[in-house]
Amino acid sequence: MQPQTQSYIHVGGHQHLRPEQIVRLEADRNYTHIYKADGRTLLVSITLKVVEARLMAHGFLRITRGDVINLAFVKKIWKDGAIQLLDGTLIYPSRRRQGVVKGIFKSAA
Repeated sequence: MQPQTQSYIHVGGHQHLRPEQIVRLEADRNYTHIYKADGRTLLVSITLKVVEARLMAHGFLRITRGDVINLAFVKKIWKDGAIQLLDGTLIYPSRRRQGVVKGIFKSAA
């Protein structure tokens, strides 16, 4: 039996990260802030759309125009629709994406 290889995703420049290391992504014009589970932040010169496309198959969801979250780091969904991540960040989904978010978490419950 072969050992399971860790999948690394190219996130920009010479940076490769495992998807389970990434908590969330935040757009900043043509740059993307990558928030990691260890508390560090990376800034890469690639748009959010490109990084999001690379991570979609790994449990990431775009909840606003400028935010993508890792569903594995969701701590709580508040009644007002806010999503709280394990690092304490609160993000409110856009109106268009609220239905998708609710559908995902109702099926998981």
